[in-house]
Amino acid sequence: MAKGSYFKQLFLLATCLVCLLVVASDNVFQGLVDQGCLLFHCGDTIPQRPIAYVLLFISLTFLVRNNLNYNTTAARIFIGGLLIALGLRYLSWRIFSIVGQWQSDSLGVQLFFLAVELTVYTNSLLFVLITAWPTNRSAEADLLQVDVDAGNFLPSVDILIPSYNEEAQMLRRTICAAQAIDYPKELVRVFLLDDSRRDHIRDLCQQLGCHYVRRPDNLGHKAGNVNHALKHASPAISADLLVLFDADFMPVSHFLRRTVGFFQDAKVALLQTPQLFYSADAPRQNLGVPNSTANEEDLFFQVIQPGRDRFNATMCHGTCFVVRRAVLEEIGGLPTESLCEDWATSISIQAKGYKVPYLNERLSSGASAITVANFVKQRLRWAQGTWQILLTPLSPLRVGGLTVMQRVVHMAGILHWMMSICSVITMLLPIIFFTTGTGPFRITLEEAIAYWLPYYGATALAFCWLTKGYRSFFWSDIYGPILAVPVFLSFLKFLWNPFGGTFQVTQKSGAPGARSVCWAVLWPILAILAAYAVAAGYYAINFIWLEVDRASSPLMIILTAYNSIMLFISALVCIDLPERRQSIRVPVTGTVTVSDDFGWSKTVYLADISEGGVLLAEPIADQAKGSIFYLSIAELGVTNLVATTGEERALGYTVLVFDQHALLDCQYRAIVEFLYTHPSRWAKPEVSEVSSLAAIVRILINWPALTARSR
Repeated sequence: MAKGSYFKQLFLLATCLVCLLVVASDNVFQGLVDQGCLLFHCGDTIPQRPIAYVLLFISLTFLVRNNLNYNTTAARIFIGGLLIALGLRYLSWRIFSIVGQWQSDSLGVQLFFLAVELTVYTNSLLFVLITAWPTNRSAEADLLQVDVDAGNFLPSVDILIPSYNEEAQMLRRTICAAQAIDYPKELVRVFLLDDSRRDHIRDLCQQLGCHYVRRPDNLGHKAGNVNHALKHASPAISADLLVLFDADFMPVSHFLRRTVGFFQDAKVALLQTPQLFYSADAPRQNLGVPNSTANEEDLFFQVIQPGRDRFNATMCHGTCFVVRRAVLEEIGGLPTESLCEDWATSISIQAKGYKVPYLNERLSSGASAITVANFVKQRLRWAQGTWQILLTPLSPLRVGGLTVMQRVVHMAGILHWMMSICSVITMLLPIIFFTTGTGPFRITLEEAIAYWLPYYGATALAFCWLTKGYRSFFWSDIYGPILAVPVFLSFLKFLWNPFGGTFQVTQKSGAPGARSVCWAVLWPILAILAAYAVAAGYYAINFIWLEVDRASSPLMIILTAYNSIMLFISALVCIDLPERRQSIRVPVTGTVTVSDDFGWSKTVYLADISEGGVLLAEPIADQAKGSIFYLSIAELGVTNLVATTGEERALGYTVLVFDQHALLDCQYRAIVEFLYTHPSRWAKPEVSEVSSLAAIVRILINWPALTARSR
């Protein structure tokens, strides 16, 4: 341990000990025994030294988080148990504070908000429960891969790529990546399932050697497309195993070697792998921090799913999974009753007693939603589909064959979408307080420091640790307002017409060429900010002349300021910026030999490679005699790659653009395989709570420049 780190740990330990002595000497529990609450405070009773409680819990959280290994179950249970205990302490105080106000005129409102807090706490409790014992099947995959590599277990595989309206370039990339999988070629076939009946896509498939399937209608959406192919594809889909990839997802080369071995167990029906995104989601792109925080969906794929796997309650994602064809036929194909056919598939399979393991390895990559509108629409579809399942025979509460824990874990997924409704209610809390002069609960600043702040502060400090850096506590409060009102309105529509609405495919290509504003998401955020300003002004006037709850004012002002900051950042997210790049760039350290038609040739260092061209680490315009170049790149294993001069950049870098018309099929495949299918291409991003907070500060300081830039 470094000397500075040692003294920091020693300081935190000393702080804990001092605060513990202060708390032990405090007589805050005096008189509570008579009320039957030995551990919790009631009414207006507060600690004599509340700041000691805050320092104790926060210092303890720092100590534990920095010294315990996340990979140990005991550490996760300890941290989770600490948060649960602090939450119980706060909620107990809240409940007992209401007990003494049964005659209050606002009792109904108080009970309603208490129910909201209990719902949020229940969601947190389930999160700790689900993520306390995550699985890690990499070692198991290593053992099972031995039989695959030795040729002792080589089931036949059909790869299915459902498509609706994706661009030909995206489909070409995905097909080439699927065909590059390291597995006996005679045992693998690739099928494109075209739901839009496009002749040019059929011609593309013929050119690439991919089987093409089209159907006459769009019934059942994606699930219907797959079910139609299972019955009517020619040649017939008949392999032992089926692999499904969305049209934008590309597998790494050893995808099958890492996954098919699990099917040596006859009880394994479906193996799910995580979704990984090679592009940042729209909120991070628009805020100019694509690498400062993890992708919004990483929390689910990297933290929650391994926890669900412990209870055989893994959720199918609809892509990047392997399924036994016989089992899929046994359950009648992909369910079409809800918009979440993937989740319904996993419930249906698990109810039959089969296993659905989760291999948490980075075995494929896809594109994130390119605009905020698509980002929100995608999640509204997930939310509606989740609620719809409650009304179908596959509801976790009704379907037979599931264990108690499987039902609990699946219901936790439904509760997750109710959190957006709770967020709307929480955002309205300051408005209610400022306009009525009293809130749904009375809480002084001292009480907040004594009960609420230890729980909230410890949660904020531990959350990034509990999520392995895949989600920042404060960034959750930025994503929250973006989805809160749309999900709330979607829930109201669901109550009116549960199975209404249309299936909207998430746009993954065709990035915005000009700046645009997603008003459907922005207007509720602006409305809440305006309501804050009006309500605060109204309260300021009444504070002087009328009787109001002055004791609760400090906390409400702090809460309003915090909410306003997060709402402001969420509003910036709604401004979609123009996209400059058409494909990802991969940094490289190799060299490229550049030549032209006039005999000039030079070997220079590469800076990066993309589907569109290369970035050279030195200028060549003044040296070359022509404007058309021929590249030989050892990293890709290609020669005579035709390129033209793009632009020279500062610091002496030069862009060369590939001539797409002269690009040979073998050259294109080499580029795709290098960019997307290398097993070590997608490393875990290192994101900390500190870097996430720093990103928020940068956004607040530089926000005028953010809206004027490109992605």
